[in-house]
Amino acid sequence: MVIETLPPFETMNRVFCIRAHDGTNAKALVDGGYAGISWDGLEGRDLSQESFDSLRNLLKDAYPGRSNRTIGNWAGQIYSFLREIQRDDWVLTPDIDSNHIYVGKVASGYFCLEVHDDPYDHRREVEWHLEPVQRSMLPEAWRSR
Repeated sequence: MVIETLPPFETMNRVFCIRAHDGTNAKALVDGGYAGISWDGLEGRDLSQESFDSLRNLLKDAYPGRSNRTIGNWAGQIYSFLREIQRDDWVLTPDIDSNHIYVGKVASGYFCLEVHDDPYDHRREVEWHLEPVQRSMLPEAWRSR
């Protein structure tokens, strides 16, 4: 059982959730060995030097009809992926059935890699545990992420 191959949850201090289009792409992330995000209008653009404010401006340009609140929320999610997640942090990505969660350890910093048959240009290498964990087996604080 995969849960037995993971370190004790209480030793996993920094845990982030990466949603792969509501789980439809979770297996692709695991098979590819990375966690990734995508945003229309930001494809193929290295975001490593962008500040929160510059991300907000890029998103405003890409989504002129969206509210400032939505733009700020999106900028925060992207900024978190770029700056807050660090090597050796843990990431979770729910599978499509949402009863199972893949768990992985971040193995690299942020990089941009444009792959034409993959929507996730913005990436971090991850050492995924190949079998998902039942959501019910995770600590309560993690289940709602």
